[in-house]
Amino acid sequence: MISLTAVEETIRTALEKLELECVVIDLPDEKKGEKVVLMFAEEIQLEDIKKPMLEEKANPLMIPSEVKVIDEIPKLVVVRLISNQRNSNYFNQYRNT
Repeated sequence: MISLTAVEETIRTALEKLELECVVIDLPDEKKGEKVVLMFAEEIQLEDIKKPMLEEKANPLMIPSEVKVIDEIPKLVVVRLISNQRNSNYFNQYRNT
């Protein structure tokens, strides 16, 4: 398990956008057990994140497996807690997509 907050900070640093609004969650993965998913409020391609992270020598486990575009980034810290609950209504919409 890696720190999801550390992943968010690594993304911000790699993209040189320290004020970037994003949230990283972990979702179940059949092959690896879980995967890192970046939730972003604007259109961005995974490669646009992956390449700068690799250039920054980020741990490969921190690189998101996918990017999900959402309408609005949740601002509350409690989102981090509910993202880890497998029955979270907020994130259930993204679990099977």
